[in-house]
Amino acid sequence: EEECELQSNVFYLSQMIKCLRGLNHVDTVKAQKTIFLQLKTTLGRYNSALQADHLKDLAKVAARLGFADFAADLAKRANAEVPRVTEPVRCSIEYQLRECPEYLQRPTGLKDTSNRVEFLPDAWQVELLDAVDAGESALIVAPTSSGKTFISFYLMEKVLAADD
Repeated sequence: EEECELQSNVFYLSQMIKCLRGLNHVDTVKAQKTIFLQLKTTLGRYNSALQADHLKDLAKVAARLGFADFAADLAKRANAEVPRVTEPVRCSIEYQLRECPEYLQRPTGLKDTSNRVEFLPDAWQVELLDAVDAGESALIVAPTSSGKTFISFYLMEKVLAADD
């Protein structure tokens, strides 16, 4: 069953990439993002089941999207020749950061044994909570929506509680 799903996904991606011809710019950008995300999903879900033929086909998809780095990596895994990149060449990592950062994998978080927060904080958040509890100073640089504001509320609650 998994092999059948994998074959369907690879076929779907191979067909989708052919459909890019003739689309207007806006639709092309949307389709490229969809194909890129499906490619990443397929690689993540079926990584252990991927055979050389699958990897070669996926390398062709990556090359047609313009991701020479991604195509080269997939071709290398298949012990195959790197397909020719037909789109303007771009970096797949930079593309994901710019076009679909919401799909980047995040760490699942750590167990905060002191139960200071009601979620699984990332390692940097645990370190920051420890620094706040120890009364230490800290400088945090982290992406938007990573949890900095929540930690600042934790700090403000501690300061206000101590100032009673």
